[in-house]
Amino acid sequence: METAMPSDLTSAQSTAQHDINKQLQEAIMRISESVEAIRKANQEDKQNQAARLCTLEANINEALLTHRSTRRATPYAKTNSDVWTPNPTSSQDGPHKTKKPDDSPTIGLPWGQGEDGRTSDYISEL
Repeated sequence: METAMPSDLTSAQSTAQHDINKQLQEAIMRISESVEAIRKANQEDKQNQAARLCTLEANINEALLTHRSTRRATPYAKTNSDVWTPNPTSSQDGPHKTKKPDDSPTIGLPWGQGEDGRTSDYISEL
């Protein structure tokens, strides 16, 4: 049985160590490339999300402007029963700030007529 010379063992160990180091370096390079690709994809995804959010915000703003311009066109709506109904969206302060066309004391009756059927002129004299 031949015994290996110490220099042969050292040379074999050195070669094996060199091969292992080379494989490790290649693995590290592949991992680094993968990490960089993931970072780039995340950055692109963030940019795409930001663009989608800007588009969504623009669409919402356009819809709000359209809605506001439509609702301001008719501050009061007259119903079939000849009752004036304040349009709650006509006032920016809310429906409680909208003024009635006259001082009718009741809600739901035609303007100018109280619960007993008298006119608003009569009621205002009381």
